Amino acid sequence: MLCIAGAVKNWLDKCDDKIQAVSATVNGPLIEALAEATGFSDKACIEQFRKGAPILGRLPSSGRGTKRSSETQLGDVHELAASRVEANKQLLTRRREDENSGVLLEKTQQDAELGRMSPPVSLRHVPKECLLASRFSVEQGFTDTGDKKIRPIDDLSASGVNGCCAQEEKLSNDGIDTLFQVARQFTEVVGEVPSLFKADIDAAYRRIPLKVSDR
Repeated sequence: MLCIAGAVKNWLDKCDDKIQAVSATVNGPLIEALAEATGFSDKACIEQFRKGAPILGRLPSSGRGTKRSSETQLGDVHELAASRVEANKQLLTRRREDENSGVLLEKTQQDAELGRMSPPVSLRHVPKECLLASRFSVEQGFTDTGDKKIRPIDDLSASGVNGCCAQEEKLSNDGIDTLFQVARQFTEVVGEVPSLFKADIDAAYRRIPLKVSDR
């Protein structure tokens, strides 16, 4: 275990400290080995755990989806930056306290402890170069203990960030028919019925660090 832990640490050793915090639980050497063994076509995406991923401009293409039209209108990042002071002022004028604000604060603090967000601060201490985005809650049923299941949503559409990025491809998942065929082939080759499981990765997007220039 010490050897494995050392390899993971070395894999992230020269990374930005914030990237290291977000990617601390990522076993980079293992992911690289699996990608090589399976012939995975998008090995470049693994480097995003060491260099950070962009959220502005035209996003990288994995080559595994259907290419989108390059005519997608893209907002100007420089204009977005230039208008941030006025945009922040308008946001604060419109903003109202969310009915689940206590839970949102708790979840924000949890994200901050994991290095996925900056810790909450008073507005007086927010740097002027920051562009604010509102965070609101969506109720998604109830937990096993009967409490409301609250999901935090950061409104990057209203802040203008989403308008300044574009996907280069449309990704889609294989359907149940493909799963059935693979399971049947597995049974024929191995002689046993495969066991299936589904994993729901919590805070999936927050496990991917951002590029320094896009923060």
